[in-house]
Amino acid sequence: RPKFKLHKLAEDIKTMHTDYAKYIDKIIAEYEELNALKPSKINAKKAEFDKIVPENKLNDLIPVTATKNGIIFTEDRCFYDLVVEAMRYDAVRNKDFLPYIKKIGIKSCVYCNAQFTVIAEVDEDDNLSAKLELDHHYAKSKYPFLCTSFFNLYPSCSNCNKAKSK
Repeated sequence: RPKFKLHKLAEDIKTMHTDYAKYIDKIIAEYEELNALKPSKINAKKAEFDKIVPENKLNDLIPVTATKNGIIFTEDRCFYDLVVEAMRYDAVRNKDFLPYIKKIGIKSCVYCNAQFTVIAEVDEDDNLSAKLELDHHYAKSKYPFLCTSFFNLYPSCSNCNKAKSK
């Protein structure tokens, strides 16, 4: 599904923002590689993506069509947010990473060794759920193509993750 959403995003913006569409096309073409990209290869990959859209342009607002309550409207969204959303980071964190990290037995924060890497969240229907707190070594806002990369995600406690910020 991420590739489908990425294709749709690229299609939606390609007429106005060809460089951003090329950035997304590169993610699609290298999707599997990016998700398993070894730390030693990240700097080279960052340079490749920066040639298409420089890091300082990832915060640019992109007009996108949205629907709410049956009403179609245009809103400006940050490019990196659109990429992270299309790559389905939240679903990957909740459905893919949590079971895997549980299976390999990681239970502590990589920064302070606290045993609080799972946080409780309440949704809009007041349902309580546990979610894994993950920190991105390379920030989603600067490197959205790494948002679901296994070697870019570290279990962390909420305090360390929030203190680190970007």
